[in-house]
Amino acid sequence: MIEIVLSVVLAELSYRFIETPIRHGIIGEYLNILRSRPKSRQEKKRQIQVARRSLKVMAGTFVLTVSLILCMIFVPKKNALDTLQKREAKAKETGKMTEEQLAKQKANGSESEDTICTADLTDDEILEGLNLLLIGDSIAVDVTDDFYEMFPNSVSDTKIGRITSLGKQVLDSYIDEKKWEGEGVIFASLSNSPINGELEDIREKIGKDMPLFLTTVRIPHDTFEEESNSKIKKFVEENNHTYLIDWYAASEGHDEYFDADDTHLLPAGAKAYANCIKEAVLDAYKKENIEIPKSRLVSSTDTSTDSSNDSSTDTSTE
Repeated sequence: MIEIVLSVVLAELSYRFIETPIRHGIIGEYLNILRSRPKSRQEKKRQIQVARRSLKVMAGTFVLTVSLILCMIFVPKKNALDTLQKREAKAKETGKMTEEQLAKQKANGSESEDTICTADLTDDEILEGLNLLLIGDSIAVDVTDDFYEMFPNSVSDTKIGRITSLGKQVLDSYIDEKKWEGEGVIFASLSNSPINGELEDIREKIGKDMPLFLTTVRIPHDTFEEESNSKIKKFVEENNHTYLIDWYAASEGHDEYFDADDTHLLPAGAKAYANCIKEAVLDAYKKENIEIPKSRLVSSTDTSTDSSNDSSTDTSTE
């Protein structure tokens, strides 16, 4: 916005004080006066005045030119730098949220052996009860708040610049080192590099029966956008328990979702991205019939507490 305002102001000044006088022949008139030999003191005085005006015009032209160049170079860079700094700060914040979520899961210890099938749950209960693992890049960083609001018992691990192969390594560490045991993986680290066999490795790593969700990408300034989306869709079609989160289709025609780079998300885009995940997850788990611990459901806990209180009341009454 700043660079636009400055450009308009400088363009107006240039039009009024440089372009308009030039069109009216001021340069030719000034040159004729400067080249002439003054025959009187009055002509000499006028020649000096013209020379001074010419110097002022040249100085003004120089200042305007330099200002426009600086406007085009430094202001956009400053805006881009500010955006990057904000995104890096957000990434640090989301990193802390990930650690807190993992600590909370560890503190809860072993979960109840009493389970319930997702097919028997309401939409809100499915979202609340699932322990999903989202692995993402900087685009998913913007979605973290909305994701945790929708999936309070899940984990989102995101990082700026994370390429697909590094996302696969993060998944390995969750399964091999952190001993993560959940009900599904959302792999959204596909925007920073082409796909080279990672999807097959991810499918094998989590097991053939665990639901896997893959997000299409919208990266219009990268050459591999179309190829990546084709590979993702083809892989989903050819593999069981593998689902598509079609962000590319959901964001089509929605410029209001994106930052200036047409890739990273504004708040409206982050919410739309999270909703895209939610819809795919709900559709899948109504079919998957996954068993989840009842202890994760607040409604189930409340019901249990109420039943306990009712029993206690009945006993005391008797």
